[in-house]
Amino acid sequence: MVKFSRVSSYIWEWLEERLPNNLYYHGLHHTRDVLEAVEKIAKLEEVSEEDLLLLQTAALWHDSGFAFRYVDNEALAAKFARECLPLLGFSTFQVEQIANMILATAFPQKPKTKLEQILCDADLDYLGRDDFYSIAHTLRREWMAYGKETTLKEWYIHQVHFLENHRYFTESSRLLREEKKQKHLREIKELVG
Repeated sequence: MVKFSRVSSYIWEWLEERLPNNLYYHGLHHTRDVLEAVEKIAKLEEVSEEDLLLLQTAALWHDSGFAFRYVDNEALAAKFARECLPLLGFSTFQVEQIANMILATAFPQKPKTKLEQILCDADLDYLGRDDFYSIAHTLRREWMAYGKETTLKEWYIHQVHFLENHRYFTESSRLLREEKKQKHLREIKELVG
């Protein structure tokens, strides 16, 4: 029997020790945010207790690959999950579900299952929230720390393209976040003229 408290304390300690300090967007705060969003969406989507455990675990592990490298980190996060999770009591089938959820968060997102859709929506939940701008700017700051310099105008143009091409996969996320996401898109389009 898998105990979420054991899984959670293991990965939090591991992430605290290994994630780089210049992950202004993809840091521990983002993992907490995704975990909260996953729990909210899972409740609205009425997933089972076992599926909730898998979602929570995938949320906690989904950005662990940043401890190894910045680009294409999802594959490393999935590999790390495959190595650790059997030791924490997960079956091979559960581990593969979790690894596939993590892999589904890579861009462009292409979730195949309901659980993958929920994690993808939770990962970008902020796009349709009031804290969108403050969170988006932490990503710009992180990109600059990793050598991807952009002017403010270039950043906003990128945001327009990103918001135009993003879609929420679950009905719950569409109902919760789509309207405000579209509002942000209109505001940014006005900014860039």
